[in-house]
Amino acid sequence: GKAATSVVGPGAPIVIPTACDPKEVDYETELVVVIGPRPCVNATRETAMAHVLGFAAGNDVSARKWQGKRGGGQ
Repeated sequence: GKAATSVVGPGAPIVIPTACDPKEVDYETELVVVIGPRPCVNATRETAMAHVLGFAAGNDVSARKWQGKRGGGQ
């Protein structure tokens, strides 16, 4: 999952935090599954898709070295 504060709109600049070396920043395309607005707890295969509002393509940007070696975590 991603925090809502980590999302930017189409064409918006991606701000690299000063704690990260820009040369360490990695990106990857991911399938985004939009869930909501009803709570989804203990969904079964048969009921899971009732909670999906849609799908999108996402650009996941991460500072890999900061995550793994500098205590940033996932």
